[in-house]
This record gives sequence, structure tokens and C-alpha cells, in this order.
Amino acid sequence: TRLKNDDGFPMQAIEFCLERAGLRGKDLHAVAVASHHQDYFHQLTRPGTWSVQDYIDEQHKFWYPTLFNNEEIKYSDALSHLVDRQQYPREYWNDLSKGDVTFPKDRAEIVAKYLQIDLAKVHTVEHHLGHARYAYYSSDFIGRKALALTIDASGDGLNATIGMFHSNGDYKRLVESSSCNLARLYRYVTLILGMKPNEHEYKVMGMAPYGKEKYGEAVLNIFRNLMSVEGIEFIWNKKYPDIYFSLKKELEGHRFDAIAWGIQAFVEEILEVWVRNAVEKFGISDVIVSGGVAMNIKAMGRLLNLKEVKGLFVPGSASDESLAIGAALSYCHENASHSVSDKPLMLRNLYLGYRYNKEEEEHALEQLDSNQYEILAVDNIKIVDRL
Repeated sequence: TRLKNDDGFPMQAIEFCLERAGLRGKDLHAVAVASHHQDYFHQLTRPGTWSVQDYIDEQHKFWYPTLFNNEEIKYSDALSHLVDRQQYPREYWNDLSKGDVTFPKDRAEIVAKYLQIDLAKVHTVEHHLGHARYAYYSSDFIGRKALALTIDASGDGLNATIGMFHSNGDYKRLVESSSCNLARLYRYVTLILGMKPNEHEYKVMGMAPYGKEKYGEAVLNIFRNLMSVEGIEFIWNKKYPDIYFSLKKELEGHRFDAIAWGIQAFVEEILEVWVRNAVEKFGISDVIVSGGVAMNIKAMGRLLNLKEVKGLFVPGSASDESLAIGAALSYCHENASHSVSDKPLMLRNLYLGYRYNKEEEEHALEQLDSNQYEILAVDNIKIVDRL
């Protein structure tokens, strides 16, 4: 669609996959959909397309009056300017009497209707299982035990899990938590610094090294006083009525680079303790990490240096955009007549989209404005250079 982070119904992606495989909907044995639950009103307003100001409006127009003033406000009313009734299927989104109660079931019906298949063929897969499966089948740990850690803002009511993959690919959930809000803390620091949540966290991570410990230590202590790890449990030492407004108040007066340094240092510190304790408790030193927090490559680098961790694997694009792959692998492993581990579907790269042939490339080059671009031939490879 050419919309960055587009979270609408993926019609073009579905059509591409079917065409590439030479299939139609009726040929499919099953369709796996990531997550049992998805928020109706978030889908209705499509946060993937929001601006920074839209995220701020959400805080002031909905969360503040709801959490601080105990006002009863409909999400769709507070953010009515963001409601997208034109997304597929239009007739569904035009009926605002629906809501979170029916949407989880309705998601499957929307998929079945689009593909013209029986509803029984559409299966939802638990959010964190999808993260774990995606990571496992991207790794070199297939065929042996691995400790699977997932950590994100939220998915099916959880934001952190610890599981174990057996050598045959079977998965067992060992621990699950809804008390880890590392991702949300990082998200709202991103917004407080004037950047877009769920997209610009990497900029905060990149800004962190420019901060200095002598200034960032005070910020780090704000987070330390807020949350800690005891064993493999995340403990909230201080209760906020919300995160955004409370955190904004506590961070007031601290420099932007000190804030970035502080949140990054905190995330690395917390994850080191959690992972070390998990490895020691369950006795498995090959570790995979997935979910949104796994996108923090600096924190993952710190985990790689833990002496307790023998092997670490973090899959590419480990946030929710890869959940569809994990959902498909989960369904396949649990329902196929043979174990997926017998024929590993190891994912070696993320170049999964359309591949252009030489004629299409030549045509694209012919369309370039010669006043703006110069085409250079180097070893029979054409390179485009902007003038």
C-alpha cells in the first residue's frame, strides 16, 4: 500500500502469496491468524498510520480524562478524527455498535469471507507463542533444547513469557507475566522526547550513547525505583496511575540525552538480570529472544556477553510484523501429520517479497529522469546515482 507500518487488512499481501504459490483460497488447508485478541478500537483508528500529535491526543483526549477524572468516554468518540471506516471490509467498520466483545471472533470471519473458505479453516494463534515459534524456526537451535523468551508491550494479555523448546520442536510454556512494562516505558519515553511510539524507539536507543552517566544516573534511578526483577518475576515497586503523564512529570528538567541514556541503561540492566536468572533456574543455556523489546539490539548485545548464555539468537524484525510467520509455523507444527522439526523450515533471510526480473528492472531505469539520475555500468551491473 506504500503506507509505512500499515496495519489494515493485508489484501495485497494475501493476493501476492496466493499468486506466487499458484493457489486460490479454496486450495488452502488452513489459515493462521496471529493473536487470539485484537483491540477493536485500535484497529478502527489504525495506530500504524498515526502522527506524534495523534499519540499525544490519545493521552489527553482519552487516557487522562479516563484515568484521572473517571470520565466515561468512548475511545472512538475521543479519537473520532482518526476513525477509518474505509478499510476492508467497509460494511463492518461502518457499524460502530460492534466492539471488543465480538471482534476477536469477527476477525476470523473477515478472513474466511475474503478467502471464500469455511470459517473452521481459520485459526488464531496465541500472541507470544507466535513470537517464540518465529524465533525458534529462524535459529540454529532446531533439533535441540532452547529457552524461548518473549517480551513486548502486550499481546493476549501478557507482556513477557519464558518457554522451552524440546528437541522435537514441541513447546512448553514455563512462565508468563503481565507485569513487565519495559516496552511501554520505552514507548512513552519515545513520545515524551517528541518522537513516534512503536516506530522511533530505535532513535532513542541511538541517542543513548550521547548521554553521560553523571547526568543519566538520576534518570536511571527513577526507573530503578519504579520496577525491578526478583528471580524471574517483574516487580513494580511504585504504582503509577498511568505511565505517560506520571513519567513525564518525573522526567521533567532532565536533558533529552540523559533520558535516553537512563531508559536504555535500565532496559539493559533489567534484561541481564531476568535472562541470567531464567537460564540458571531452568538449566538451559541456548536462548532465543523475540517480541518488540528484542528489537533493541544494544540490549541484545549485552545478553550475548552473559557468561551464563552459551548461545543467543534474536530473529530479524522480531516485533509484531513477523507474528504472521510464527502463527503459520505454530499451526503447522501442532496440526501437520509430521513434526515440522523433521523437515526444518529454517528462515534464513527476510527478503520475502516480490522479486523483479531483468526486464522490469530495465523498464524502471528507463523511467528515471536523466536530469536527476545518472546510470553507471560497473562490471555489467547498473548503478543509479542521484546527480
